[in-house]
This record gives sequence, C-alpha cells and structure tokens, in this order.
Amino acid sequence: RQEELRVTATSDDAAGTGLHALVYMADNDTITVSSSNNQIRIWEDINNDTIQDAGEVATATISTGTYTADQLAGAVKAALEGTTASTNTYTVAYDSTNKKFKIISDNGNANDLALLWSDSNTTAATVLGFDATDTTGITDNDYDTSDNALSYGVQNQTLGTDIANYNYITNPSNDNYYSFNNNYLNETNILRALNFLKVSLENNDAGRVEKAIDYLTKTSDRLFQIQADVGSRMSKLETEETYQVDREFEITTYMSNEQDTDIAKAITEMTQRETALEGLRTLSSDVLRTSLFDFIR
Repeated sequence: RQEELRVTATSDDAAGTGLHALVYMADNDTITVSSSNNQIRIWEDINNDTIQDAGEVATATISTGTYTADQLAGAVKAALEGTTASTNTYTVAYDSTNKKFKIISDNGNANDLALLWSDSNTTAATVLGFDATDTTGITDNDYDTSDNALSYGVQNQTLGTDIANYNYITNPSNDNYYSFNNNYLNETNILRALNFLKVSLENNDAGRVEKAIDYLTKTSDRLFQIQADVGSRMSKLETEETYQVDREFEITTYMSNEQDTDIAKAITEMTQRETALEGLRTLSSDVLRTSLFDFIR
C-alpha cells in the first residue's frame, strides 16, 4: 500500500517548502468570542455635526461563539449593522496575508463612523487587533485596519491546561484541519509533534507537554511499524534476488551445455565424415566407368 504526504506552501512560506502549512497554519485556527471580549462602542454621526449627540453612541455586540478569522469578520459586520441607528452598512474583511481585520464604511453611507476603541465598554479591541485608540471620521469608502497582526494559532497555544477543544479532524477541507490542537495531525506527523512540544515547553504548559509526549510516543510507534514493514519487504526482495541469480546461473549452464562447441571433437568428426565422403566419391567414380562389356567379361 502506498501512502502520499502532500503539503502546500503558504503566503508566508517564502521557500515554498509547505512545512508551514503542515506544522502550523494560523489562518485556519479558531478564536473563541465570549461575553468578556465581544463589545465595540461605536458612534455614528447621524446629525452630521461632529458632536456625540444623544442616541448616536451605541454598543455593537458580537455573538458569542468559536470562529475562524473569516467567520469572525462576518460576525463583526452583523454586530455593527444590527446596532446602527442609521442606514449605514459595513464590510468587514480579514486579510490573511497581513493577518489584520479591515472595517469599511460602504459606498454611499451618509453618516460618519467612529470606532471607540478606548471606551471602557469596548472589550473586543484586542481580539480584533486594535489598540485602545479611537478612530473617528470614517466616511463612506473609508476604513479602519487592525493595528496589530493576529495569529490565532499563538492564542490557541496559550490555553494552559484547558484541552477541552482538542479535536480529531481527518478532512483537509475542514476549517480547523491545520489547527494547533488537531490530534490527528499531531500524532501522525513527527514535525507537528515536535512543534507542539516546543511551544508547550516555551509556555510552561504542563498539560500540553504531557500531550506532546503522547504524540511523540504514537509517532515513534508508527515509525517503528513502518521500519519493520520496510525491513520485511527488503528481506523478501533479497530472497527474490537470490532466486533470480540462481535461476540465471542454471539457465546459463543449460545454454552452455546445449550450444557451446567442443572444437577438437568437432574437427575429428568433420575429418571422419570427409574421409567417408571421399571414399564414396571414389567408389562412385569406379562404378560410373564400368560398362556392360565389363560385366560380360
């Protein structure tokens, strides 16, 4: 049975080795949004007077749950549009290259937007990569971008001993296939297991160190099984090679016995046949010279 291991290079894998995707792909890891990190205070200048009038400041609340980066972008959009007292609409996107979110005021929006990241009631700034500095005067087609690049994989790597979110995903099309906590990849790929151990040790994460040892044990057992299988196949190949060498020798010997010529014996036989032929010629010559009168006499 043949097995194939395929990896795909990512945008931040300049060498094109694909090992980044195999070991750790942050874009597909998830982040948990709870009641402690799901609020954004916003101000829409409905009266267009650059003054925070009554009713213009509101709280956009992101639905709690576990999201990939793209899913979280959709949840932020829904929160903003579900809170607005104006007719504004927004586009929220995650840039997987820069690993930042972009909140865009859509074309045609009549009211300026301010994102109040410094407000004490804003709790989602960190999870979205924004510093505690307000962004004001966002007109239509204008936007605000995360101040900090995000890496959800790193956040997942610092969950302490909480291993409730461990998973076993074998389908590469699943958004969490390359998750740091995917048991399937961690216990079948030595690079993943070693990376898991490295990060666990760096974070003094005793629970994950223990889990990493289990991964390494399983990958080692699998390696030993493969080595045993390879050894068995090599033994069969060596046996077959010996058989073929012996068979070749037997065929060569047979062909030699059947086809090789004994020169001395061949010359003797040829001389004997030549002598017999010469005698036959002499006899024939004598017979042909004899006439009827020779017999009458």
